[in-house]
Amino acid sequence: KAPGSALSGAAGQSISELQPASWSLLAKGVAGHGALLVLSILGLGLLVRRHYRIISMLLFPILLALLSFMAQRFLIYLIPLYALGLAYLLHWIAGSKLLSRINPGAGRLIMVLLCVAVLGLSGKRALVTTINPKITPRDVDLALAIGKHAPKDAVIWTWWDLGYFMQFHTGRRAIIHGGNQNSDLIFITAFPLTVRDPVLAVRPLQGKQPF
Repeated sequence: KAPGSALSGAAGQSISELQPASWSLLAKGVAGHGALLVLSILGLGLLVRRHYRIISMLLFPILLALLSFMAQRFLIYLIPLYALGLAYLLHWIAGSKLLSRINPGAGRLIMVLLCVAVLGLSGKRALVTTINPKITPRDVDLALAIGKHAPKDAVIWTWWDLGYFMQFHTGRRAIIHGGNQNSDLIFITAFPLTVRDPVLAVRPLQGKQPF
């Protein structure tokens, strides 16, 4: 298939941040625990029910958050809503009639325990999750070596998420980076990195059409 065809669009679908968000990712990546996400949704429901006019302010953020189910890059818009829902639920519990009927000291203790439980469930995920840097010292050494030995007009053939990194350390232009990626360029860049036929693989590197 030539660039611009349906095949070239499939290359972009392999990018993880463009994949739909699963319930597991929402529960662990946003809330730290599925129970907290459910409670947050309950809190948002209570907030809208008791203060229905607030929906006019929350409608746009909610629409952005719903895009998370289409692509993971929109998860960032779900986090403020998650925090708002959880905070309102705790506020609602603190002002509930049930707590008002018991000893004030016991009520405060219950709220402290609830807050500790929320922090514990969400904080545990943060403490046990390690996100290693994608760029290693070896990658930096390689980029510096390319910058030292490659011709000044060389074009660096790399994947788009390393484009800016390579441009910075080599002083050369990367064929693709986060600012110029599109379906055609993704296809052309990926082609020589994936095709098994070396004759076909070298054609894009020579500035020729893959086919």
